[in-house]
Amino acid sequence: MLRRLLSVASDPRRLALVNAWRRLSPEEQRLAYLHLILEMPLSEISRMGLMRRMGADGVLAPAVSRGLLARQLRQIMRKVQRIAAVAAAAATRPDR
Repeated sequence: MLRRLLSVASDPRRLALVNAWRRLSPEEQRLAYLHLILEMPLSEISRMGLMRRMGADGVLAPAVSRGLLARQLRQIMRKVQRIAAVAAAAATRPDR
């Protein structure tokens, strides 16, 4: 159990996610938490209706499909990678 915790804590994707957390929207944070931290499958998140969107009339829409969740997750990971790349570039850039 300790080995698993250490491997999870040292996973570069998760570390990048933690560094980018405050720049994610609440909806992105919720999906990232459910799928990337709790390791809940996207199909289960969709089936249980854990991710819903607010309609234009202020009423909750039906549960989001697995395909849409996968698309949102790809967008989140691209955003996290961009933030990590900017941070890495800033760390290696000499100060003027």
